[in-house]
Amino acid sequence: MATSIHLNFGDIVFSSAVERITVQTAAPAVDISLYILDGTGGENPVFSETYYPYSGTVALHDFASVIEAEMVQWAQPLATFRLSAKAADGTSDTRTFAVLYCDRHTDFQPGAIVGEQFLTSRRIITASRDIPLPLFYIRPPMEYIDRELIVYHIITRRADTHALRIIFAPEGYTGYGKGYQLGMLTIHHADLRDKCAKYYNAAPYEILGVTVEIGRRSVTIYYSDRRPDLRLWFANMFNCPELAELHGDTTAKTKVKRSEAVCADTLRLYDQSVEQQFEFQADALSADTAHWLTQLFTSRDVRIIDRPYNDEDYLNESFPSVLITDSTSEVQDGDDELNKIKFTYRHASTRPDSRLRRIDRIHQDTFKNPFS
Repeated sequence: MATSIHLNFGDIVFSSAVERITVQTAAPAVDISLYILDGTGGENPVFSETYYPYSGTVALHDFASVIEAEMVQWAQPLATFRLSAKAADGTSDTRTFAVLYCDRHTDFQPGAIVGEQFLTSRRIITASRDIPLPLFYIRPPMEYIDRELIVYHIITRRADTHALRIIFAPEGYTGYGKGYQLGMLTIHHADLRDKCAKYYNAAPYEILGVTVEIGRRSVTIYYSDRRPDLRLWFANMFNCPELAELHGDTTAKTKVKRSEAVCADTLRLYDQSVEQQFEFQADALSADTAHWLTQLFTSRDVRIIDRPYNDEDYLNESFPSVLITDSTSEVQDGDDELNKIKFTYRHASTRPDSRLRRIDRIHQDTFKNPFS
């Protein structure tokens, strides 16, 4: 009997759905190896072990944890793996498959996410104007003629007449190719203004929001003038960076621990340690937003935005890491009570936060002397 690998999925699978992989062989031993492809033709080893079949079968369980750990390490929402089985009798088999990271159970097949949704569970996003938002998506295998159109429906309002206008702004097409490919759009408020400028000439206007569409994928972003009390970048259920802009109250708790000793009739302190944590109580949230925030509580990478944004801070690489140490989420689908979200976070650094911040300008407009 030749050595063969049997998978319980097709050419693309959610990481959470990689449950059982079996290898059948007549040999007394088989070497099983897993490699991650780097996109340039090379591959890096992830896992390698020798197994001794029972009744001609090797069953691999909980392989999802191995795959997800590798994808988290490289911050990859989409990765291609190659599984190899080489038996002692010289027979072998290999399988190559794509994995879309998803740390939650879902009844959907990967095709429903790939073709109809961005890599976020949100359909409506409320955002500030000063930070660009990344939108990730998966481009399936397609030919040149099947490329998907990228479209912005920009919701604008004229400042003097308050007339609403939706501006249709196409942005070209997605790529094409044989394999699955990760794509990303960056939604920047300043770029949207550039797209709308020619429709208003010199008339004052503001952008209220935008609906972004790629094929059947769609998400709507509404811009808010209300400044958030807490901003956190975190890796969502698809291992993609998402921005949580929250309103609520933060309580800082600082505990200082010391040991005491008496030396030469003088009391001294030593072994000082400082433990600082922050409790955040969110304001009223919709049920959809409250459900989405549960991804924040289980995220493996959370970073706090502790300073004004600049272009060098794109995404989350330069912001300090924080740990969500405790969380409470009470979400109900009725109208009698408000949804409650409360969590505690600590900085990964053991040194307490200085709370120093740059002072914003009191007056944003340049002073003009009317008598000059």
